[in-house]
Amino acid sequence: MKNPLLIIFALMLLIGEATLAQAVFPPEQPENGNFNRPRSDEVLDISPPGFCWWRAAPRGEVTYRLRIERKSGESVYQSGLLNDPVHVPDRVFPEGSYRWFVDALDAGGQVLTTRPEGHFSIGKNALELPWIEPGELLSRVPDKHPRLLFPYARLPEIRASLEHSRHEAYEDLKKVADQALKLELMAKPDFDKFDRETEYPARRTAYRASYHEFTRIFNRGMVPLALMYQLSGEKEYGLAAKKHLLNLLDWEVDGVASLEQSFDEIGLRIARTAAQAYDWLFVLLTEDERWAVRQMLLARGDQMLERLERRDFLNKSAYSHDGRLPGYLVEFSIVLAEEERAEVWMNYAMRALLTVFPHWGGKDGGWAEGINYVLSYNDRFITPLQSLYEATGYDLWKKPYFRNMRHFLMYCVSPQGEITPFGDSEHMPLRGRAGDIYSILQFHSQKYDDSETRWWIEQLDNDRENTARFGAMH
Repeated sequence: MKNPLLIIFALMLLIGEATLAQAVFPPEQPENGNFNRPRSDEVLDISPPGFCWWRAAPRGEVTYRLRIERKSGESVYQSGLLNDPVHVPDRVFPEGSYRWFVDALDAGGQVLTTRPEGHFSIGKNALELPWIEPGELLSRVPDKHPRLLFPYARLPEIRASLEHSRHEAYEDLKKVADQALKLELMAKPDFDKFDRETEYPARRTAYRASYHEFTRIFNRGMVPLALMYQLSGEKEYGLAAKKHLLNLLDWEVDGVASLEQSFDEIGLRIARTAAQAYDWLFVLLTEDERWAVRQMLLARGDQMLERLERRDFLNKSAYSHDGRLPGYLVEFSIVLAEEERAEVWMNYAMRALLTVFPHWGGKDGGWAEGINYVLSYNDRFITPLQSLYEATGYDLWKKPYFRNMRHFLMYCVSPQGEITPFGDSEHMPLRGRAGDIYSILQFHSQKYDDSETRWWIEQLDNDRENTARFGAMH
């Protein structure tokens, strides 16, 4: 009889060889895979870059180690062991040429394979945006609410400007809020009463009606009401918004409003609006109401993270709806900064925002899904990015994509044109989208002190009635 120990040893060798053979960095982009960054031979005006690559093996089977060298071969950086194929160094690299490698290691620390070397250069006077630990970022968040957009400490200054530099935007907000005072509470959606297989058309129709109704009542109702209360101090607006916020407590997280389904717009819209309303209405909520809303937000924050991890967003970032969640997680983290989960959410969100995001846009500011998507996604990111800056001082607006986004709109849309090409809703007249374009570009023109953009938006042939230009209030 053969020695059983030798048989076991041989099997272990075979298993090791199989693992070695399976650990391979894909030579081509996998389906829905991220765009590896930095791009080959890219010259960067930011330091350090965020690094991302494709997995060499299924998640959990290997770890990764990023190595960066000068072109001469001198080692300048090495990460710790990483579970995900992304990393942001915590130090700034000076001007010069570099090459980078990624090792895939087994559980024992043996290098199984190494990604072919990449090359990049840091240009002169590059903006600095190194990694800062999420715990450090959250320690900077003020204790008092509000924390989003207009922190408590700045409220006197903001309120003093409402009759001057922010007057136009404030009047737009007031018009929307005054109309929203009349809104009734929304019944919990019930599109799930239709069978997904046998009644799909009816389910889909009811679903679309539900999320459009949610947008009308919450995005364009509760949120403007809550912000109007915060800026004006008039309780009428706050109490009206509070009714809508508390109404959400009866909408179970794992039911019709869940993110764990393809019909996810209700859950996504709750994620976008609920944390903002809680922050801006904080002083109007009783202790019991605060506790109840916080439990809802904690559950929804975890559901966002679970979805991103389940779909492996840091590796496969092409799912369009998933691209909203890192921004929402930033808001949740700031609003609930005292909670343990906030650091976990912030860690994932910041790694995503500094590496794979946006999947559909690059450093030049374009957006491959077209005008409709560049408007909606950039509108969604004004609050999280500006709130992150106001609350922690971390300036994601330095990222090349955000610095250049406005040029995409200015080049692809004529301010005197008839349509908004290309992509979804390209048939819609410019007049119907002018308020959205004006709002976003006005914010970016002020953020980057760009007189050309200010000139462009003034050429818009538009009717901006009932358009709340929240971004303009910065």
